[in-house]
Amino acid sequence: VSMYEILYMPDIPPAAAINEAVELSKYYEEPETTSFINGILGKFLRTEGAAFGIYPTSNQRDETSKKVEASQEYVSTDHDALINTAGEGTPSSL
Repeated sequence: VSMYEILYMPDIPPAAAINEAVELSKYYEEPETTSFINGILGKFLRTEGAAFGIYPTSNQRDETSKKVEASQEYVSTDHDALINTAGEGTPSSL
């Protein structure tokens, strides 16, 4: 059921589908089985989810990481410049 939800029900977040299966298995299965279910569904999401565009591929994750790092560097640099010029040109009443 969780695999179906991951692939064909976009209104259900994949993490919620996996969590639901894991929580149900806690009532009916041994702890080892629960870990197995979590692992299988996680691997399914990473492989099949990437193929269906639900989960980013490793290349997409790398690109996203690069963009986040670049934006953090930009914000940090811009923030330092803002602090250095905060007293210049501001009205004395502020």
